[in-house]
Amino acid sequence: MITNIVRASAWDRVGADVKDLKTSEEVIKSSNLDYKVKLAKIYTTLPSEGRNINKSIDNINAIYRKDNNDIFGVVSDKYSIVQNTEGFKFFDSIVENKQAIYTRAGVLEGGRIVFIIAKLPNYIRMEMDKEDIIEKYLLLSMGHDGKTSIQALFVPSRVICRNVLTGAIDASKNKDRIRIIHKSSAQTKLQNAATVLQLIDIRSEEIQVMYNALAKTRIDSNNLQKYIAKLFLKRGKEYVIEQNKVKLLTGEDGISTRTYNIINKIETYTYVGTGQDRVSSKGTLFGAYNGISYYFQNIKNYNTDGINNDEKYFTNTLLKGGKDISNKAFKLAIQAMENIEVLNN
Repeated sequence: MITNIVRASAWDRVGADVKDLKTSEEVIKSSNLDYKVKLAKIYTTLPSEGRNINKSIDNINAIYRKDNNDIFGVVSDKYSIVQNTEGFKFFDSIVENKQAIYTRAGVLEGGRIVFIIAKLPNYIRMEMDKEDIIEKYLLLSMGHDGKTSIQALFVPSRVICRNVLTGAIDASKNKDRIRIIHKSSAQTKLQNAATVLQLIDIRSEEIQVMYNALAKTRIDSNNLQKYIAKLFLKRGKEYVIEQNKVKLLTGEDGISTRTYNIINKIETYTYVGTGQDRVSSKGTLFGAYNGISYYFQNIKNYNTDGINNDEKYFTNTLLKGGKDISNKAFKLAIQAMENIEVLNN
């Protein structure tokens, strides 16, 4: 039985609602972001003349949360701390100028990763269906774990199905985001990021052109199968094309039953998922691309040991995993629009 599901937006399932707040200071206090991180020397115990001595390790430090001493990770001595208050402050000028509205903010992994989301004015609109609109958001996330850079991400969200779409003009180069490494210049770059973020509004106009071009490009059932197979499977080992149709290879040397079922689910929801019957989606490359996003955001199970894992859903949708797949699917859709034969290669 096919059941259409539209989950809440990835950010509505974690963090706090901050729609009525006007400053980053208010947002930080209301969403449990009002803590600081610090660096501490790391010591090792070494034997010396029948006793143990503690010796500090050069060039590395532990980064920890000051209010509860939770150690987040190990960083080099070149690592520069950016506190939550510093990282999110540049949003204030954008909100004050009514270029955005604070929407959601919160912590992930006990504070190792923090985020704040603001909604931009206006929409991306589909020319073939004026009621099929896409909202525009800005996501700023920061890591305090020594592994995650500061990044500002342009996030388009299709209203009818809550699909988060790619905001990258060139999805292979992650041009939907600005990355800042935790080094001595991080705070300066972050202050300058506000100027760069204004360019995202220009980028959204370019994205609107691409979405509409995909919506005007038809794709038949055979090419839809090739599109899905090319994204997830290895040709010759996991599928072949016979008489212009995809044949999935199963058994010992082919795909597993689990993968077979996933591929079939993705194809099914490309036809019947919420919003897939709209004129911009039905039988189009825009619909094919949306089918991929719909599966990973509305159908895929992110539960861990039977428990709903909202943080995993957020991370997969916006920061990695499913986000990378969405970018890959968008890139392939653009290539197929320019030359459908790419699906046969």
